[in-house]
Amino acid sequence: MKSLDLSFNKIKHIKRVNHLTGLTDLYFVQNKISKIEGLEGLDNLTNLELAANRIRVSCLDSVVGVSHGMLKRCSMQDIENLETLTSLEQLWLGKNKITELKVN
Repeated sequence: MKSLDLSFNKIKHIKRVNHLTGLTDLYFVQNKISKIEGLEGLDNLTNLELAANRIRVSCLDSVVGVSHGMLKRCSMQDIENLETLTSLEQLWLGKNKITELKVN
């Protein structure tokens, strides 16, 4: 499986996906997720879409490859727990209530 779309549900926490190591695309649009977590081991993930959730504080410190992230209408304070996603090229976070963008 390369793509998994769990959008438009009532998911509150990202769970039980980190064993799907072949994933390249993961979609959690329009859920109730407030924290980015549970993505360790998804080394092949290139596209992560978390638009329209409840993410407030999340650190782009260690994200190596994000180059096309959709950050319109939101910005990030500290997007946490992305440091293991070394293949990530696209990160979509639109329509969250993030207040500041910090890239270290």
